[in-house]
Formats: sequence, C-alpha cells, structure tokens
Amino acid sequence: MPDGAPRVLRGALFFGGGGMDAFISVRDLHYRYGNAGESIEALRGVSLNIVRGEYLAIVGPNGSGKSTLAKCLSGLLSPSSGDVRVNGASTRDAAALVGIRATVGMVLQNPDNQFVTSSVEDEVAFGPENLGVPPAEIRRRVASAIERVGMCGQELRDPHLLSSGEKARLAVAAMLAMEPQCLVLDEATATLDPRSRGSLLALLTQLYSAGMTIITVTHHMTEVTRAKRVVVMERGQIALTGAPAEVFARDDALKGYGLALPPAAAVERGLARRGLELGRDVVTAEELVRRVVALWEGEG
Repeated sequence: MPDGAPRVLRGALFFGGGGMDAFISVRDLHYRYGNAGESIEALRGVSLNIVRGEYLAIVGPNGSGKSTLAKCLSGLLSPSSGDVRVNGASTRDAAALVGIRATVGMVLQNPDNQFVTSSVEDEVAFGPENLGVPPAEIRRRVASAIERVGMCGQELRDPHLLSSGEKARLAVAAMLAMEPQCLVLDEATATLDPRSRGSLLALLTQLYSAGMTIITVTHHMTEVTRAKRVVVMERGQIALTGAPAEVFARDDALKGYGLALPPAAAVERGLARRGLELGRDVVTAEELVRRVVALWEGEG
C-alpha cells in the first residue's frame, strides 16, 4: 500500500519535478466525486510531469483512481484542488478548455458513449467542425484520419453498427481529425478481441513513432511493455513509477497492489526459481525467446 511518497525507480523520468519542461504538469491533484456531505476522494495529492512525445502507461486495481486521472489529464474533469496544466494552460480555466481538449484527445472504454452522428465520416468531421475548421481542411483531415486507422471504404457506415475493433479505431480517428498532440486512452482495448487489440496497439505505436504523446490506462499488463514509463496507482495516489522492466522487477509490490506480471516476466521468474537465470529485465515474449536462444547457443 502507498506510504505517502511514491517509489520512484531508477530511470523514472520527470516524476514530480525534473529538469525538462513538462507538456502536461500535474501538481498536488485531488478529485472528489459527489457533494461535500457524501464525497469520495478518487485522487489524493497526485503530482506528475509528462513530457512531449512520451509513451506512458497507467495501471492499478479497480478504484485506484487511474481513470479519474486520465480524465483530469484531458480536461474532462476539473480538479477539486491542485492543478493540471497542458502546454502551460490550466484545466481549471474554462476559457482554455477548448484548446486543451483539442490538444489532448481522449478515447473512452466504450466508444458508443462518444459517437454523436450516423456515419463514420460525419463522426470524424464532428470535432473539427466544432473548432470552426474551414470545410476544405475538414475534408482533408477526415480523409487522412480514416486512412490512418485503416477504415477507407467505410465512410458511410453507421458507427453504432461497427464491430468493437472498428468502433475503437473510429474513436481514434475522430480524435486524430482534431490534430491533437496527445492521445489519452481509458481502457480502450478492454472489450476487444486479441486481433482487434493488436491492430489498435500497432496504430498507437505508429502514432508514438511519429511523435505523438500516448497515455494509456489499461489492465492488460502485456500492453504496458510497449510504454516507456509506467505509473502504478493505488488508492488515489501514485504508488510506483519507472520503466516497465524496473516496475515489473518489483513483483512483490505489484502483487500487493493486485497486479500480475506480464506473461514473459512471469515465465522468467518461474525459470529463475528452477535455476535458469535470464534476467529480471525480461518483459516481452520476444526478449524471452532471445535470451533462451542465446543461453542455449552459449551452452552448445
């Protein structure tokens, strides 16, 4: 359980302070649901810096505050106290919210809750239209966003009749048409089949490689291995943060937070208990195979 100060592991960049300017800066963030008489404190003093172009994964047990944090980062929720700033603009400033929400696009777990039109192309155009983007530019953005998510030829389909994977890609396309600098995804892969999940994750990797900041809330620990940094939430606070290999090396702490290791790391621990040491920095299946092959060839 958190004991106040989070455990910042070696290599955990830009937590709380840091020498580089933050793209998103969170300071002593508190958020309460409900009224003063029956409020639930979902976030309790969260401080965090996110730099431009980072790939950040946020994990934690149910009720840990990770989804609330994601909504605060995107400006969908305003802090009860503390501050969240995007490019220096505070999400507490109502006049800045339109710009913040265009800068940080959010994809929810259930895309149906985001859809407001009756066709794919209208859905993708909806955001730019509300920003007052000129029609010719809207058409360019719509075509580009639909192509990037691999939905060409489906422009006239009703969003609510798409498959779960298609809905997730459409939700991303609708955000891309706003030309954001950052995507925040709140359990966007939770209801997807493995193929659709892989397709969406590949798209996120492409966007990250192109320079977009990616922040993903997930309970799939294999997805976490794609990130450059992990934040573990517990009871509304940051309990642990660091690079994936560093966080997964703390399997004792993760177990206490109700979190499992990704399969590759779990296999590595099992082999280590049987005397086969591959290194606790193994977090992906590819690295696990590489280490096993290297050990086999070394012994041969």
